[in-house]
Amino acid sequence: MRHQRLNRRTYTATLAIAFVPFLVISEISNVANTTHGSSRNTLYSIFALLLVVCVLYFLVTCLAVVIKRLHDVGWPWFLVILTGLFWPFLLALAIVPGQKVSNRYGDKPTEKFDLSSALIWWQS
Repeated sequence: MRHQRLNRRTYTATLAIAFVPFLVISEISNVANTTHGSSRNTLYSIFALLLVVCVLYFLVTCLAVVIKRLHDVGWPWFLVILTGLFWPFLLALAIVPGQKVSNRYGDKPTEKFDLSSALIWWQS
């Protein structure tokens, strides 16, 4: 397994991008509330399906980027459990600086913002 590190900017951008589908889901919910009849039931079905897909996508994305960020800080990966217990831990990982030197998880990541890493986190 290849260990990797993730800088603060790319970590924050990836979590923000992963949250965007929830905004779309919210809009579908608003439209469903203003419609009537059978089309309303159809929209609610679409809403429920998309919500499940978005939640799964968000959880997988969070898990991947939090582990990479923990690697950058030099903390062990099993601290990802704190993410599920304490949401402020996600914010703390965006604030805490990474180690300035190479560690057992790899070389220090560049501090520049990398949009491609934020959008395609599973390939970086």
